Amino acid sequence: MRTKQIWKLLLVIIPLLGFVAISSAEERKYPPYPDVWGYELPWPKESQVLIYEMPDGDFAVAYKQDKDVGDKYIIKYFFSGHEMYLKEKEYTEFKKRGKEGGENKIVLKNGDIIQLSRFGGRIKECKNAFTDNYFYKTDANGRVTFKKMPFYLHDKPINMPLADLYDLRMCGGHGVLSMMIENLGRTFEPLDDGGLLFFSAYGGFIIRFDKNLHTKSRLINQKVFFMDRDFFMKNFYKKQKLGNLAEPYQALHDALLEYFLNVKKNAKVDD
Repeated sequence: MRTKQIWKLLLVIIPLLGFVAISSAEERKYPPYPDVWGYELPWPKESQVLIYEMPDGDFAVAYKQDKDVGDKYIIKYFFSGHEMYLKEKEYTEFKKRGKEGGENKIVLKNGDIIQLSRFGGRIKECKNAFTDNYFYKTDANGRVTFKKMPFYLHDKPINMPLADLYDLRMCGGHGVLSMMIENLGRTFEPLDDGGLLFFSAYGGFIIRFDKNLHTKSRLINQKVFFMDRDFFMKNFYKKQKLGNLAEPYQALHDALLEYFLNVKKNAKVDD
């Protein structure tokens, strides 16, 4: 009799234990966030970089492997650092567990707004992704408190047809640029501590900023550079007569590259 009662009790308890285990795995773990500030991602990608907020508060960075590695997806958890490789069907199931994020405009905890401004300037000008992309912050009163242009330093030059940089509704571009730096990084994801994640859907990096928009990422001034928009307009853009030919854009690129390599050379890197 006692044995039957024990088994009945076990039949009740065992499913409950499984439920507790599952619930614990799904409980919020973050924040507080650990001292993790960013990663360099392989370049180039076969697919766009996507980000998913997971039930525990971590963020999964997902992208497809390069062609010479195979057809698997790599998943990198930002705060835990855990990595896994998934096949197409597994990745489809994985996406159902998280909430896809990443926007070009977000609202932070304190009410500040971070957003991308692309293709600025006068309407009749030829607008392009190299000089016109920047992001800016406005406070609760609508005042712009900073404007930054993000540039990514490639390991080797890439050839970019000028036409790919232009808004072709306005004008066509002729020629090819040899680029070591690229205006890159257009996606934001707010964090529960008031900060944000900043990354490029095309790869290269993902960086965390705190609520004061400071970061401890070692990628800064090594692979990723931020230039004040007004500084760029005064010291670089205004000195160039840009049209629809590659030569003046190449000269602008080369001047910026020299500037950033100088910054990199003089930057202090923690051990």
